[in-house]
Amino acid sequence: MLRIWFYYDEDGRIVNGNCYWISATKEEEKDLLFLIQGVSNSIFMTKYHDLIFNNKLYSGKRRYFSQYVENYPLPDIHSSAAKEVISIVKKLNFDNLEEDANSTLEEELEIQVAKAFKMPPVFNLH
Repeated sequence: MLRIWFYYDEDGRIVNGNCYWISATKEEEKDLLFLIQGVSNSIFMTKYHDLIFNNKLYSGKRRYFSQYVENYPLPDIHSSAAKEVISIVKKLNFDNLEEDANSTLEEELEIQVAKAFKMPPVFNLH
C-alpha cells in the first residue's frame, strides 16, 4: 500500500505553516506537480531517501527536510514512463476507485517510477 506524504491540493486546504508546498503558476505546470507527487510517494523514492539521507528520528520516522526533498531526482517529464506516472497519479487523485483498483494503480506506479529511472521496481523497503 502506498504511503501518502505528498498531496495534491488545488483548493489551498492543506497548505499551512506545518508543511512545504510547490505551486503551479501555469496550467501546464500541473503535470510536473503530478510527476513530483508520484515519484515522491513511491516506495522507490522512499528507498532512495533512506539510502542517500539516512536521517530518521528515534521512532524510525523519516525526516523530510526541504534540503532533502528538493534534491529528489525527477525523470524527464517527456519520457513515456513519466507520462504514465502522471496519468496514474491523476487517476489516484481524481477517480473515485475501489480499493482493489487503487492497489493495482499503486503497483503500476511503482513499476513506472522505476522504469523512468531505468531501475527495477521496489515493492517493499526491506
